[in-house]
Amino acid sequence: LVSVGVGLFPQAALINHSCIPNCIVKFNGLHSLSIRSLRKMKAGEELTLSYVDPATTFGKRKLELLSTFRFDCHCPRCEWQQGVADLVVPFANEPPSSSSSSSSSSSSSSSSSSSSSTIISKKEDGLMYTLSFSSPVCPNP
Repeated sequence: LVSVGVGLFPQAALINHSCIPNCIVKFNGLHSLSIRSLRKMKAGEELTLSYVDPATTFGKRKLELLSTFRFDCHCPRCEWQQGVADLVVPFANEPPSSSSSSSSSSSSSSSSSSSSSTIISKKEDGLMYTLSFSSPVCPNP
């Protein structure tokens, strides 16, 4: 989203934020705006707008919302992404060989570049979580 000006629209200011909005703002010249739906909605469903660019990463959205609008988003998308982040943190703190269920890694290389993949599986609370990581290997500068 690119700021192109400032306006005061009290009715539009009442619309809450969501990182999966069901509406967008369309400016109609200098003195008016329209709120347009992005999909069919049920009667009584809350209208939501994204106050930040919804295409940015979870971390960037979270930081911009906190620094600009002074709130931490708890929309379904952010709750899901926070849950994924909470799953990854325990994996990041333990080496692949010490996972409680199984662990494997494989590497492949070619003449110009190589990459490694690590697959970690962990059983917790009766559920199996599997994370796969791939990263390119950069040559020394």
